[in-house]
Amino acid sequence: MRRREPASIDPLRPFNELGIDSLDAITLTGELERDLGCSIDPAVILEHPTPHAFAIHLASRTDHA
Repeated sequence: MRRREPASIDPLRPFNELGIDSLDAITLTGELERDLGCSIDPAVILEHPTPHAFAIHLASRTDHA
């Protein structure tokens, strides 16, 4: 997965348009699992296909933890 400056990412643009494929989704969720200390199914990216939607989903999970 290519690293980008956070400001260069449109949070409303779908992951696939940002060049994130299924392998990248697994890598991303793995890194987030390590950083956040919780389990994240890579398939959740399909259910929340933009960085904005995915972030809201993750925030809602941590609000109830």
